[in-house]
Amino acid sequence: MEKSKIAVFIDVENLTQWVKDDGTERLMADISAIGQVIVRRAYGVWSKPGISNFQAPLNRLGFELIHSFHPVSGKNSADIQLTVDVMEHALRLTDVDWFVLATGDSDFSPLFRRLREMGKEVIGVGPRSPLSESVKSSCSRYIHTDPVSTNTRELEFDDAAEIVESILAASTEPLALNVLKQGVLNVNSAFSEKDMGFGSFSMFLKAIDTVALKMAPGSNTIWLAELVTTDSPRKSDAGLTPGSRESYQALLRKKKWVTVPRELLGLVGATLGDLPPLEKQDMIEELIVRIASVRKDVTAADIRKAIALLYKAQMFEMIDDTQHDSRLLKLKSEHDHMKEVDMAFIRRLRSACTENAVEFEPSIIQNLLFTQPAMPDLCTMLRSVEAEAVI
Repeated sequence: MEKSKIAVFIDVENLTQWVKDDGTERLMADISAIGQVIVRRAYGVWSKPGISNFQAPLNRLGFELIHSFHPVSGKNSADIQLTVDVMEHALRLTDVDWFVLATGDSDFSPLFRRLREMGKEVIGVGPRSPLSESVKSSCSRYIHTDPVSTNTRELEFDDAAEIVESILAASTEPLALNVLKQGVLNVNSAFSEKDMGFGSFSMFLKAIDTVALKMAPGSNTIWLAELVTTDSPRKSDAGLTPGSRESYQALLRKKKWVTVPRELLGLVGATLGDLPPLEKQDMIEELIVRIASVRKDVTAADIRKAIALLYKAQMFEMIDDTQHDSRLLKLKSEHDHMKEVDMAFIRRLRSACTENAVEFEPSIIQNLLFTQPAMPDLCTMLRSVEAEAVI
């Protein structure tokens, strides 16, 4: 079978740190499984001290170095040069199936979309940021250039696990792992089990409590994935399945509860406190602009999840805008928004545990809360939720 042909274009000036940290080598190793790289181009002002040292290592990797002279200080003319070259190659080399664009810049979104319209597969390479979301959604795959923090890793695991569960729930039969992974990439082009610390896709699936792997009938090489059906789960003396961090997270995914890092929820809450009443979409756009200026690793999707948590915790007051016939949102400033989110979390988890006959274990729940309350305070919160349930 003939290998796919690949063209790689790198804007070195936009991704200086990534290139310095051997990102190009990792990229070439990553895409080697797709096919044969026949075009390798790297763009920059090669006389600049910040990037001149990259010439030798890029040459060893077979890259043609394209010098982009900047006639105006502060203007990156490599953007235009790269765009022209990519379109020229797409039109001239019609047998190139994959275009890899390492740009780190949302300005390239129209180029990504145009390549997809031409039937090309596109891999984008860039940092996590609100602006990168527009690029990511236009890609077949998206590779992040920045390191993954522990909080980000946990967040991405929960998101990916929810996607896997949704795909398997919609299927009438177990799915081959390659089919399932492609389904995940179709929903989230930036999915990478390696970024989450797993050596393979199967290892990632084994970490999801609700997913089981089995060998395909008549094969000893093809693995299938399916949702777990527990015919006889282990029970406690009270007749309940013992709780665990993993089982609670699986139950919460079914309840459409999203996960965000504590520091992000705090940042969103603090920023909302400075905003006037706004329509929901205007609020999100304003948050993206403000937070992007201080946190380059936060995406628009992260911000929407934080808003969703605050909304589920009933932390917004509704204000009727009769002049424009709309409803505006304003964060309730008199409340501790993290504690209120924790209370909403407890209500949601308590309900899920009751519905699924799972033990509700305070010592585990304590470590899942934003406020990390001492056990006496947690017991008070739990009694409050129990009282609400009785009422």
